[in-house]
Amino acid sequence: MKWNHPIPRVLSVLACGASIAILSSCSKSPLSGRFVHNGTPQEVDMVQLVESSPGNLKGSFTISSLNKDGTRKKDTTYSVSGNVNGANISIQIDGGVSELARLFGSSTTFVGTIDGSVLKLSLGGTSSTFHKVSESEYQSTLGVMDEYGRHTELVFNSMTAVTKSRTDAQHLNNELKQYIAWGEDRVANAPAVDQWYAKRIAFYSNCLKNIKPLAERKVPSWRWQECVLNIENDEYNRQQQHANIANALAQNKQQIGRLSSEIVTLRNTFPALVQNLSEACQYANSPDECKEFAKSLTTLSPNGFLDVTLSAKYSSVVPKTVDALKADADVSEKGEATLSALAKQVTAIYHSAE
Repeated sequence: MKWNHPIPRVLSVLACGASIAILSSCSKSPLSGRFVHNGTPQEVDMVQLVESSPGNLKGSFTISSLNKDGTRKKDTTYSVSGNVNGANISIQIDGGVSELARLFGSSTTFVGTIDGSVLKLSLGGTSSTFHKVSESEYQSTLGVMDEYGRHTELVFNSMTAVTKSRTDAQHLNNELKQYIAWGEDRVANAPAVDQWYAKRIAFYSNCLKNIKPLAERKVPSWRWQECVLNIENDEYNRQQQHANIANALAQNKQQIGRLSSEIVTLRNTFPALVQNLSEACQYANSPDECKEFAKSLTTLSPNGFLDVTLSAKYSSVVPKTVDALKADADVSEKGEATLSALAKQVTAIYHSAE
């Protein structure tokens, strides 16, 4: 419907109420029937009127339309009533008029003519045409709109899938960067883990070596207890170090499983996304532009928006990180066993001297 204000806007306002004047050719038969306007593929408007008694009208106004993604909106139906005075017909849409007044000012009257099966409604200098149809023809018109909706939904879903793939790939690229940095840090940190345990083993061993003869000579424990107390207080640090390395090993395994799975999923699904879009482009508003975009995506297959440089570096860092963490875990297990044994000996000597 070609109004200065688009028909969906007009019709949605009619819910608030308006007086509609329609000029009709004289007819001996009571006015009755449904009139359909299908100005755009996305909307079907239907006015159903019945002259319930001479000069009195009852009926309804139904708006059927699609969402932007092609799915069907819930139909909106307004009750109407009015009267016939010769060739003039006025119809009242049930509800208030405040919204109509906001949009159109004081003039909320629609005028038109009816000529056989054709109803023309005008507002200002623009008009729209409604055609009288049977119930089956009305349903057929709705069916055409629904078919258009299915095609629109196909294009919308295909484009949405490509957009999601891009977003997922960007997120994955960032996670790959984070893993690579973390993995390289773990590899570089391996010598520090060795030194952490070696330094403590040396300290525990020297403590044991020093206190043993002092305890045997009955030297008061308060004179040599400092290293013993340091060892006792260090137990928490040992537990944390051991747990951190175990957690890093488990975290790495989980991260590798998830990231590798996401890479495989992206590579497996991207070609199908491009194919689906290519097939849907025939229904796009700009088919040639859509097809050109789909063609550009084929050059990215099968990696899609995944950064292949990051992916390759991730693949090279993974085994190095795994080996470094396994080595850390091995050092931690052996180091903790040694430190625990030394700590028990030191503690036993200390308590026996008390």
